[in-house]
Amino acid sequence: MDQKSESIPIAVKIERQGKLLKQAIIAVGTDSTFTSVIQRALEQPLAVEQIQSVFAGVKSFDQSDLFNIPAQNTLSNCVAALGGCSKVLCILVPEIPERPPVKNALANLMKNAAMVKLPEEKAENDGRSCIHNRVVQYLQKQSIGFRPFQKNEMDAFMTTVGSTLWQLDGSWHKFHTASNVQALPESLHFVPEGRDSYRILHHGNHKKKCTPQIKSDELLVNYERLELLTTKRYLQAEDWKPVLRDIQQLKDSIGDYLRHVFRACDVKSAPSCDLEKVDVENRVLKVVLPVHQRDESVKLRYKDLEKRLLDVPTYTELNMIFVTPIERRMKHKYIIRLQLGFAVHLYRTYSPNATFVWRIDLSDSDVNSALVVARIEKNLFERVMADKLKKLEETFGGTANWTESKVLELVSAAQEDDSPPNGATQAGYKLLLDEGYGVSEAVELEKDAVACSTGKFSNFWDSVSKVLAADDLTVAEERRHGETSWISPLCVSLSDLMRKCEVEMERSFPNSPMNFIPSYEYFRLQFVPRNSHTEVSKRYYGRFDVKFGLQKRTLHKSHVDQHFGAKQFQFLKAMAGKFCDHSLAFFMDDKATIPVGFVGAPVSATRRQRSVLMAGLDGRGLNAMDHDNIPQHIVPSVSIKIVPPKELTDSWYCGKPIITLKDAIFQPSSAFRHAAEVVKHLSVADHNRPMMFFGTDGGPDHNVTSILVMLSYIYIFIELDLDFLGAARTPPNFSVVNPAERFMSVANIALVGVSLSRNNLGADEKKVKSFTSKKQWRDAHQKRPDIDYPQLALDGTKDARKLLSDRFERLTYKGEQVQIGEPATEEEISELKLKISALFDIDFSAALLKAKVLKVPAVEEFFADHVRCTKYTFQVKKCKKDECRFHEKIRLPVEVFDDVHWVPSPELKGDHYLNFEDVYGREPTDKDVPSLNTAGSLESDALKPPFPLAHTRARMIVRCTECEFPRLLYTKYGIDKSLKAKLEAYFEEKLFVCGADLPEFPQVFQNRKLSCREPISLHYYQTGSALPGFMPQCAKCLCDVTRTPNTILYCDKCCTQTPKPVKVFKKQGRPKKN
Repeated sequence: MDQKSESIPIAVKIERQGKLLKQAIIAVGTDSTFTSVIQRALEQPLAVEQIQSVFAGVKSFDQSDLFNIPAQNTLSNCVAALGGCSKVLCILVPEIPERPPVKNALANLMKNAAMVKLPEEKAENDGRSCIHNRVVQYLQKQSIGFRPFQKNEMDAFMTTVGSTLWQLDGSWHKFHTASNVQALPESLHFVPEGRDSYRILHHGNHKKKCTPQIKSDELLVNYERLELLTTKRYLQAEDWKPVLRDIQQLKDSIGDYLRHVFRACDVKSAPSCDLEKVDVENRVLKVVLPVHQRDESVKLRYKDLEKRLLDVPTYTELNMIFVTPIERRMKHKYIIRLQLGFAVHLYRTYSPNATFVWRIDLSDSDVNSALVVARIEKNLFERVMADKLKKLEETFGGTANWTESKVLELVSAAQEDDSPPNGATQAGYKLLLDEGYGVSEAVELEKDAVACSTGKFSNFWDSVSKVLAADDLTVAEERRHGETSWISPLCVSLSDLMRKCEVEMERSFPNSPMNFIPSYEYFRLQFVPRNSHTEVSKRYYGRFDVKFGLQKRTLHKSHVDQHFGAKQFQFLKAMAGKFCDHSLAFFMDDKATIPVGFVGAPVSATRRQRSVLMAGLDGRGLNAMDHDNIPQHIVPSVSIKIVPPKELTDSWYCGKPIITLKDAIFQPSSAFRHAAEVVKHLSVADHNRPMMFFGTDGGPDHNVTSILVMLSYIYIFIELDLDFLGAARTPPNFSVVNPAERFMSVANIALVGVSLSRNNLGADEKKVKSFTSKKQWRDAHQKRPDIDYPQLALDGTKDARKLLSDRFERLTYKGEQVQIGEPATEEEISELKLKISALFDIDFSAALLKAKVLKVPAVEEFFADHVRCTKYTFQVKKCKKDECRFHEKIRLPVEVFDDVHWVPSPELKGDHYLNFEDVYGREPTDKDVPSLNTAGSLESDALKPPFPLAHTRARMIVRCTECEFPRLLYTKYGIDKSLKAKLEAYFEEKLFVCGADLPEFPQVFQNRKLSCREPISLHYYQTGSALPGFMPQCAKCLCDVTRTPNTILYCDKCCTQTPKPVKVFKKQGRPKKN
C-alpha cells in the first residue's frame, strides 16, 4: 500500500481564545494537511478564522512537550516524528480583530469584587516573616484567596495561623511522641532548609542553640483562636474545605496535647506515696510490704479491706473505691498510709483516676502481677466508671431528701478532679434528682455535658447540622411565627434522627478517633424546649434552634410517697435481678383512649396533632372533626415483658412490648381482664420461669390494695404454677418510674397524623345511630339482651383497630418489634372467675367487698400462709408444706427457693433508706410510708380543699368500685352543664376509688379521710334526694332501709346508737358558674 492511502489516528484539540472548541480522535490520510484536518474536525470551513499556531507531539497537549510545525505541512512530512498516534493542538484566531468591548462600570465593579487576592509576602528578615510567606504559598497552592472586602478576615486568618505555627515551630516532635495526641497536619509543617526551626536565638554576639519551648497558657490562647476561626462563614465554602480540614486537625491536635500536658501536671502534683516508677502512660505499680505490728486503730481502719482481699484468691484485683472514704482528702490519706498484715501490689492510674490492690506472694515472680495489670488495662475506662456508679449508688442511692449538702457531697464524689463543684453543675444535679432520676442516670447525664464542653462530640454536632440542613428535616410551627423550627415528620422519632446523624458522621469523618456519640438523653437536651417557661427547660442547651415535638414530657405532680415508691420499685427490680435465671418481669399500663368518630366524621387519634400526612379511614386526607364528644374509644393496653438483668445498674428500658386494643364500652380495663391477657400472651419458654414480677402505675385496675386485683394476681400465681409472684405499684402521679410509661412516647408515633371514624353497620346502623355516650350503649344492652350490642361495637371499630394494629406493628422498642395481642373474651374472664370461685368459695354474682372476702375461711387460710400485702406491694409465695391444697410442689431448686424471701419494704435510717441487701429477708411493712405517718404529713396539706367541705357544696354522688359505698364530690361553686357532662364522661371510662384524687378536675374534691368500707358520711344524708343517685341505705352495711326523715340511716343490726337527727338539704336553685 502506498503512502498516500495510508491512514493514521490523530488526536485533535482546538482552542479559540483560551476556550476549548473541539476535542476528538479522527483517522486521516498521511497526505492530508493540518488545515484539512482542522476543517474535518470542525466539520465546516474555517470561514473568517485562521490557524494561528499548530503544535504536534506524542506526549501530551502541553506546549512544552510539543514542537511547532507549519499549518500547510502534510502529515507525511511528520509521520516519522509523530509515530503511531499524533497529538495536535491548534489555536484559532479571527482574521479581523474584534472591536474592544464597551466599558461597563457595574460590570467592572462586579468583576473586581469577584477577584480574589492573597496577602502580600514579607521580606524574610526573621522567622515570623518566613512562616507568614509559607502560609501565603500554602493558600496559593490551594488556589484560593480572599475577596477585596474581606481584608479583616484575611488579617485575622494570617495572624491566627501564623502565630500558632510560630509557637509550634521546632516542637512538632513533641506532638508525635506524646500519647493519645492526634498527628498535626503535614501540609502546615514548614521547615527551613538545613535547620529544624525558623527560630535563631542570639546571646550577645554569639549564636546560641535553638531550644524552643511551648507554654501551655499561650497554646490555650491559640487553641481558642483556632476554634473561633473554624466558625467563620467563608471557611465553609467548597473551595476552602481542604483548608478548614487542616485547621480543624491543627486545633484538635493542640487540644489533645493540652489534655496530655494537664494530665502530666496532675501526676506531678499528686502525692507520690513513695511510688517507685511513673511511666509515660501515667501508671504506678508499687509493692506494699506487710506490717505486723500495728495500732488497733490502724487494724480497725483496714479491717474491711483485709477481709475482702482474704476472701478472694491471690492475684485477684480489688478496686479500692469500694473501701475508701468518699471524701477525697480522707481517701488520699487512706491510700498513702496503707498498712496490711500481708504483702500487696498497689496499682494506681491517673487517667482515669483509680487505685487497685491485690494480694501477692513475695516468693513468686512478677509474671502473675503482669497478668493482673493486663486484665485491669483491658476495658479500664468502662470498669472504673461502672465501679464509681456502683459506689455512688450504694452511698447515695437511698437518699430520701436531697438537701443542698447532700447534692454537694454527690457532685464532689462524682467529679474526675479536685476542683470545687460548679454552681450550675450542682443545680443540674439537684433538678435531675428531684425529677426522679436515679443517681447513676444523673451522673451519666452530667458526664456527657462536661465531655461535650471540651469538644468531644464536635464531629457529631457537625453531622447533626448537616443532616438538618441537607435533608430539610425542619419545618415551621403551624400556629406561631417565631424563628425556631420544628422537627419534620420525615424524621419520625429522635432515635431515627440520631441514626441518620451517626451515618452522616461516619461518612463525613471516616475512621476519625473523635467519632463519639452522645447518650440519647443528652442528645435530646441539645434542642430548644417546647415550653421555655417550665423548670425543666433549664436543662436544655439550645445548641440547635429546633424543637422536637414528640419528646417525652417528664413533668409530673409531686407526691409525699414518691421517694418511697421509687425505692420500692427499685427493690422489686433488685429482687427480680437476684433471681434473673428463674424470673420474668411485666410492666403494664393503659395508654390514653383513642377516640373513634361517628360515621363519616373522623376524629384525630391524638389530641395534639401536627402538620403531617394523616391516615384517614374515609380517604378525605387531612379532614377531622374539631370536637371530642365521642362515645366510642379504643383502649391500647401496653405490657412490656422483660427478662430481668442481673445488675440493678443495667438498663430496664427494654423488653418485648405487647399492645392489646380493646373496645372501651364493653371491654373496659379490669384486673381480671389483665390477668387473662397475661396468661394468654405467655410463650412456651416463659412457662419455664417459676417467678414473676409485675410493675404497674397503681390505677384502679392495678391497685394492689383492691380485692379484685389481689384475686387476679392469685389466679396468675395458681394458673401458671408459680413459686413466687411479686407486684408493686407506683405512688399517685409518679408513674415516671414505670418502664412501661417510657414506651408511651414510642407508641404515640403511630398515632400522629391518624384520624379514625366508625364503620357503617348497614341495617344495624339505626340501632346505634342515636347513641352519644357509653352509658347509652350499656343501657341499651341491658334492656335488649337479644341484640348483640358488644359485637356491634366491635364491628363499628373493626377498620380503626386494623389500621392501628398495622401502625403499631411497624414500631420497634430497643430493637424489639411490637407485638399485637388479642384481648381477653368474656368467656375467658368467666372461666377465670369460676376457677377462683371453686378454689375459695367466692360468689362473684354479688358485689365483692374486701372485708367480707377476706373473712372467707379458704381465703383467710391462703392469705395467712402465702400472701403478704402492703400499701404498694402484693406478694404470693408457695409454702413449704408437703401437701398444700392450693398449689403444686415447688419447682425451683431447694437451695434457690430457700433464698427466696419477700420483697422488702424501704426502711428509713436517719434521712436515708437502707439498701436492698440490708433489708432483704425482713417482713414487708408500711411503718415508713410517709403518707401513713400522720405527724407532719405533707399529703394532707397538699390535697386539702381550699374551702370547708359542707353538704351545701356537694354536687355529685359517685360509688367506689371496690366497696360500693357512695361518696360525694364537692366544688366551691356550682357546676354548669359542661363540667357535669365532662365528669359523667370521665367516670364512664375511669373507675372511682375511695380517697383517690381527680387530677383532671382540680376544682373538684372529695373527702380523702374516707377510705374503703368507712361508713357513709353525714353529708350524704343531709343532701337528701337533691342529688341524682341517692338511695336510702344503711351507713355501715348498705342494706336497704326505709326512709326516715331527718335521720342517718342504720339497719337494726348496725344501729348501736339512737339515730342522730339531721337537717335535710333542700333542692338547690340554679348553680353558680365557675
